Amino acid sequence: MRSEILPRIQELLAQEDLEGIRVQVREAIEQFRTLTKEEVRKQREAWAAASNDPDEVFEYQPAPEEEAFDVAVAAFKEREKAWRKQVADEQRANLEKKKAMLERLRHTIRSCRLHHRRIFSFHSSIMEGEIGSKCRESKAVPDICIPKI
Repeated sequence: MRSEILPRIQELLAQEDLEGIRVQVREAIEQFRTLTKEEVRKQREAWAAASNDPDEVFEYQPAPEEEAFDVAVAAFKEREKAWRKQVADEQRANLEKKKAMLERLRHTIRSCRLHHRRIFSFHSSIMEGEIGSKCRESKAVPDICIPKI
């Protein structure tokens, strides 16, 4: 069974789209490791049944595909690390763009507030001056003369 999983992992790793295969590769790696643990357990049980020497220590005999599996896992981890770095770099760049946009928006809002204050100040000075008093006396156009804020 492990010999069937390893080619599937290698086939997946041959694909360019790491984001699309990550989950499948991780699942296959987990299956391979589960089967390896089961193989270790079987070897240990066989060793315990056959061993008569109490000083003898169990030593696992790995299958030939385990070395290729370790190489494939290392390659996957390296690709995933590079992919995560690329994603993080893109996210940082996007964040910087968003911060710049927010700063431009803040600047625009401050400018609008400044212009609004200037207009209101201009309108107030007109209303306090000679034109304002004539406007209030005639009450000809009260909507224009009365500031609405």
